[in-house]
Amino acid sequence: MKPGKLITYKSFSQIYADYPEAVAKALERLVKKGALVRQKQGVFYKPEQGRFGTLRVKESELLNQFMYEDGRLIGYPSGPETFRYLGLSTQVSNTITIATAKVRRKTNFNNLSVRFIQSKVKTIQKKDIQKLQLLDALRFIKKAQDISTDEAVKKIATLLKGYSSQEQEDLVGLAQKYTPQTKALLGAILQSQGREDLALSLKGALNPLTSYKLGLSSDVLPNKEQWSIQ
Repeated sequence: MKPGKLITYKSFSQIYADYPEAVAKALERLVKKGALVRQKQGVFYKPEQGRFGTLRVKESELLNQFMYEDGRLIGYPSGPETFRYLGLSTQVSNTITIATAKVRRKTNFNNLSVRFIQSKVKTIQKKDIQKLQLLDALRFIKKAQDISTDEAVKKIATLLKGYSSQEQEDLVGLAQKYTPQTKALLGAILQSQGREDLALSLKGALNPLTSYKLGLSSDVLPNKEQWSIQ
């Protein structure tokens, strides 16, 4: 196994099924020898040495640990850090946010804080992760890291323009579960890109008396007033 990859008892499923105590003791011996590092109870990894000592577990490994349960996808990277996952920001945070259908307690690993938020959809599919992250970026637009609100909306609009017609329709379907602000921003962007049909389906779900104070420039979203975006 490669350094930095998380190892659990299930990594040795065939042997563990017949000899659970032997596997547990073998891993404990490897920890004592320094060949493995215990991340938490029942979770280990091979240490990788860098210039300044042992490197911590790769973020992707930590994410997979919380995104999958018995091989089934149950969560995806979300929160304010979603701007980095979408390539909209380079800000690195000491917090990892995972959106799951069932919220769990916050936990800490190797100076990294892992927190959980409620996913807006109950069933998470791998093909929808980037779409959900785009919607989350609109949802958390005021918490964008290392990027202004105007710049964030411009970059999200560019991502959206690269979606196929079907992908945009699927995105609007997912957006029905999101906040009014998310629907308003998505609708305004789609309308500005000529998808009036999809924009209208979102506008029909909004309260015309509600406004959204985001500090957006008219240069970025010329039609913002039609969507009560300030």
